[in-house]
Amino acid sequence: MKSKVLLIGPIGDFGGRDVEVQLITNALETTCDIHVCSTGYISSASFALTSITKDTFTSIQKEQYKSSWRIKCTAWISYLIHGRKNEPYYYVKNQLSLRQFDFKRSSLHIIQTAIATTDIVFFIGQLTSTYLIEIADYCLENKTPLIVRTTGTIDLPYGIDLTFLENITMYIHHSEANAQNMPSYLDTSYAIIDQAATTETTLLKIPPLTNTVKVYGFIGRLSKEKGLLELLEILDLAPDERLIIAGDGVLREAVKDAIEGRVNVKYMGQLSREGLQGFYATVDCVIISSYEESGPLVGLEAMAAGKLIISTDVGAMKERLEEIETQFWFDIKTPQTFIKEKERMCALNSEEVHRISLSLRQRYTSRYMNQTIAQRYRTIVSELLS
Repeated sequence: MKSKVLLIGPIGDFGGRDVEVQLITNALETTCDIHVCSTGYISSASFALTSITKDTFTSIQKEQYKSSWRIKCTAWISYLIHGRKNEPYYYVKNQLSLRQFDFKRSSLHIIQTAIATTDIVFFIGQLTSTYLIEIADYCLENKTPLIVRTTGTIDLPYGIDLTFLENITMYIHHSEANAQNMPSYLDTSYAIIDQAATTETTLLKIPPLTNTVKVYGFIGRLSKEKGLLELLEILDLAPDERLIIAGDGVLREAVKDAIEGRVNVKYMGQLSREGLQGFYATVDCVIISSYEESGPLVGLEAMAAGKLIISTDVGAMKERLEEIETQFWFDIKTPQTFIKEKERMCALNSEEVHRISLSLRQRYTSRYMNQTIAQRYRTIVSELLS
């Protein structure tokens, strides 16, 4: 009989956590029964659920929606009032239902029930995420192994009680640099498992670069920590450079305003998985301008596609590129550092660009292929369950 694995945490419809769920699901689906429970809103369209059937995922909101006809009715009223923008269970907490139901108690009961029927639990989120303390307690009570797959840079607030961290069986981090942000007194074991490009097969088909660098690309969530607005200000110092932007987020309108009238900057919006290949086939260099990351995934996608990278020193990027002979790093707060690295890159001849392109792809295929990452997860689960 297959072991039951529960993937739980604030898993949504886009972002790093849904990618993590997809990677873990792909790694374990042949040997384990995978169930996903989001502590936040997740729709059936989430990328995290690509490989599992609809009856093997749920969320706290979805379970609360199903639990009471009164909650269902009030959720439907709110759903209609708000223009049906999300699935009906998104609206379980509304002015009517909040007066009648104890949602915190209900949420904890749903989590406790899910853990009680599980052989091993993966929590995907931050160490400060809601419900992690309770999940750690329930797993300890049930003697269920709990693996925490950290997302984002670990930055624990000063003065909070962290004793619950000792109840976690194992941690998995994107990078050694992030692992070192954990409290030094913790004796809990950890492993370093990075991500893998979700569109790996198509990215590896893109021919390596054979020309000098002419087109730059930015792809990712349009949010403050990504540093795109600051990057656009820096590029005012180099207005002739071609830049292609892809992605969506809360800063979409601000980005569109910032590039208005710039003939060399193109905004492509949110891309489908198929559209990613076109983006990476078009650009020569990917810019990572983030202030904070645990990955980012775009770095691995660029490596798989054989694209040069200019990056801030964030997340796992230093470890990913540590064996690449020629690297390009800048400080998003210091414009001249980007201009200097861009000029150094532009000075490369086509043979030098080709060599770097090949080395980036080789680095990816030797360490970050989906099959490599999947085997790491399978080994850890097998050892814990045995």
